[in-house]
Amino acid sequence: MTRSPKEKLVDRLLLLHLLSKASEIDSSLGVTKIEKLVFLSEWAMISNREKGFNYSYIKLTYGPYSDQLLRQDLPWLITSGIVEGRTLSPTEMGKAILDDFKDLFSRNEVFIRRIDRTVEEYIRMPLKELLNMVYSMSHPYIKGRTICDVKERTPLLYALDERKARKVFNLTPEEIATLEIYFDTKAFKSLMEAMEDKKPTLTFEKVV
Repeated sequence: MTRSPKEKLVDRLLLLHLLSKASEIDSSLGVTKIEKLVFLSEWAMISNREKGFNYSYIKLTYGPYSDQLLRQDLPWLITSGIVEGRTLSPTEMGKAILDDFKDLFSRNEVFIRRIDRTVEEYIRMPLKELLNMVYSMSHPYIKGRTICDVKERTPLLYALDERKARKVFNLTPEEIATLEIYFDTKAFKSLMEAMEDKKPTLTFEKVV
């Protein structure tokens, strides 16, 4: 399913938070475990009719797979200099974004708590054990079947319709506009250059 521009902004921001939280606990995470942590976070949100993450998942060899996550958002965060590719942790740029949106996270605390609890519960689990646990989970839309039971490429999870949500990650028009600027590579280049000029405390607003 195609995400709206707003959904994509929310996904990238929440993914950045998840990577930050995860890297605080384990600095040697791989892509597969990150993918499963995002999947479990989104599953928990949807189970409570909370529209936060908006990734679509299908079943592949290693369980739930999201092309939007692994081939779009994560590579984009890395190539934009927001996430460090080797450790999958936020760069100084990424940390600046998270810091500047503290009020937004506070207002949407239910989603942040959902991510944090998921990370804290599963991040220390060995990857093989985590994969086995995910495989054994009931398919969310096919009664009586587990993820292990269904054929490869079977849809597993997709974004919750906002009309069916009890809570929706809330962004004001001003915050959407600011995030669009933050997630613009040219704007980030300006910020990076300013930080390299020995101005590490500059916020984005002071640079542009």
